Amino acid sequence: MKKGYIFWGFFIILLLIFSFFYNFEDNPKNREFNKPEKAFINSFFALRYKYESIKPDFDVSSIKNTKDKEKFDKSLKKKLLELLNMPFDEVPVDKLLNTYTTIDKGTYTENALTLHTSEYSLASAYLLIPKNLKEKNPAIIAMHQHGENYENGKEEVVGNKGEPDLAYGKELVERGYVVFAMDAPLFGERLNFGGGSGAVQEVNAAQDLFLFGHPPLGVIVQEDLVSLDYLYSLDFIDKDNIGCIGHSFGGVRCMYLAALDERIKVTVLSSSVANIKKELSSGATHTWFSILPGIARVTETSGILALISPRPLMIVHTDNDPIFPSDETQQNIDSVYGLYGLLEKRENFDYFFIKNEKHTFPKEAHNLVYEFMDKHLKKQLYT
Repeated sequence: MKKGYIFWGFFIILLLIFSFFYNFEDNPKNREFNKPEKAFINSFFALRYKYESIKPDFDVSSIKNTKDKEKFDKSLKKKLLELLNMPFDEVPVDKLLNTYTTIDKGTYTENALTLHTSEYSLASAYLLIPKNLKEKNPAIIAMHQHGENYENGKEEVVGNKGEPDLAYGKELVERGYVVFAMDAPLFGERLNFGGGSGAVQEVNAAQDLFLFGHPPLGVIVQEDLVSLDYLYSLDFIDKDNIGCIGHSFGGVRCMYLAALDERIKVTVLSSSVANIKKELSSGATHTWFSILPGIARVTETSGILALISPRPLMIVHTDNDPIFPSDETQQNIDSVYGLYGLLEKRENFDYFFIKNEKHTFPKEAHNLVYEFMDKHLKKQLYT
């Protein structure tokens, strides 16, 4: 009996010792906290640091051949559409046009119209039509800047107000293109003139949309797709030769439109390309309307530009741009330039760097841009 008690007593003691060390070593509550290399008082910076070393899901460097490119395009487009979370049902093309009036501008007509961008919304736009209209004509969607010039909107790109250097819509219709320019929400005729400043309205609208799970950019891109549907439906448009041009926020819109819809054959982006994951010390800030939650974990700007390739793409940037820093623009240019080479379409990619300028689209760049568009949208002139 005594031997049995001794055995079981010894066994229980061993079990207790084992249990003690097991719990101490492996129970998460008992483990020593692994201190990170860096610790931030500000948790916002800490979260940024957490993702700093993690590559996004879609990196252009992963594309090694055309098969990789096809897989990259299909998967990234699907993910972008998920993030954009476009809120409205599609409007039938024959129901898009709401009103239409015409003003004679000499060599072209300025046609003011409103479109049903959804079952619940109307957008103001201009359709500029050259008087020497042909049976089929190349067309351009000209997207306006932000610049906190909420009152300008489309009026600036058609030359009715604002900066003359940004009247590229007017200059392109005078060059023989049909041009479409539409106010983004809260710009031009779509600003609530009794609702406080445009900046306040932007913050209020953005926060409201985020609460419903819809980024403002998703609404804006969906409307830009509607504008393309309308332009595409016109019988005098050459459907194989539609381009898009935009400065600043207009360039961001143009980039997303071209990335998602291959009906855009030529894309020109002015002062609108920078990294999504920005340096916190840079001080550069972007409009709420261009923020897409989750995008930094999915891809960089170069990934969105990659969706445009190998279609013709031109990027214009300046050396002193405080919003889209030149070094960031150049990083994306280098990445995309290599991709166009891989796809054997290097002739379809070009860029223009302007010294001693800030956030602008100066006249000196216009002719080079228009020649690039002519080369790819007026092919008969170059054959």
